[in-house]
Amino acid sequence: MNSTRIAAFIICAAFAMGTDAFAQVKAGLNEINFTAALTGTKVDDGDTTTAFTFTGSYGRFLTDRFEVGPQLAFFKSEGVDTFGSINGFAAYHFAPDSNVVPFAGGQIGTGFGQDTTVTDNPWQFGFFGGIKAFIGEGGGAVTIQPFWTRRLIHETVFDTTTHIDSFGATAGISIFF
Repeated sequence: MNSTRIAAFIICAAFAMGTDAFAQVKAGLNEINFTAALTGTKVDDGDTTTAFTFTGSYGRFLTDRFEVGPQLAFFKSEGVDTFGSINGFAAYHFAPDSNVVPFAGGQIGTGFGQDTTVTDNPWQFGFFGGIKAFIGEGGGAVTIQPFWTRRLIHETVFDTTTHIDSFGATAGISIFF
C-alpha cells in the first residue's frame, strides 16, 4: 500500500510540474525510453498466468517527426524462463510542437534465450503507437504505448511454424538529450 501512495504522489507531482511543459521533439535529438507492463492471462476456466515485460530503447530523431533506433525487451512469465528480443524500430511523431505528442511506428527483430532444442528463436514484427506527455521544462516525458506484435516461431521437431500474436499497452518514461 505504501508503494502505491508513493507512485501516486510521484505521478501527481510530475503532472503538476508539467503545466509549463514544452515539447522536446526535434531533429538531432536523442531519446532513451523505458516501458514496462504487467499482465494477467486466463484461458477459459484455467488459472491466471502473470507476465512481466520490460523494454528499453534508444532513438535518434532524423527529422522533427521521424525517429529510428534499436530496442531491447525482456519477457518473464510464470513457469517459463526469461527470454527477450532485439529489434529495430521507426516512429513518426504527428505534433512535434505540442506538449502531448502522438506517435505511431513499427518494429522488426529477432528473439533470444529460448530453448533451441525444440524451437528456433522467433522472428517478429509489430506496430505500436501512443503519446509522449512532456513534463516540466527539462527533457522528460511520460509515455503510454499500445502495441501489437507477431512472433514467427519455427518448431524444429515438427518442422512447423507457429504465429503468436501479442497485444496490450505499456507505460513508461522517456529522457531526451
